[in-house]
Amino acid sequence: MQKTVAWHSTAERVYHNDLQCRVGAAVPDEVRRDGTGGKKLCEDCARLAAKGASALLASPAPNP
Repeated sequence: MQKTVAWHSTAERVYHNDLQCRVGAAVPDEVRRDGTGGKKLCEDCARLAAKGASALLASPAPNP
């Protein structure tokens, strides 16, 4: 999970916020806009976020 500032495409109905999202990474510069654009979060970005959160929960706590 590599979160960053949200971006969206003028040609899509969703926004992206994870650099590992293949769909989001493929958005051409000509149609890429900063922010959510009032759109819903991309399912792949949401899945990556959930995967990252569950990985954090499963990680053992560091020893001091």
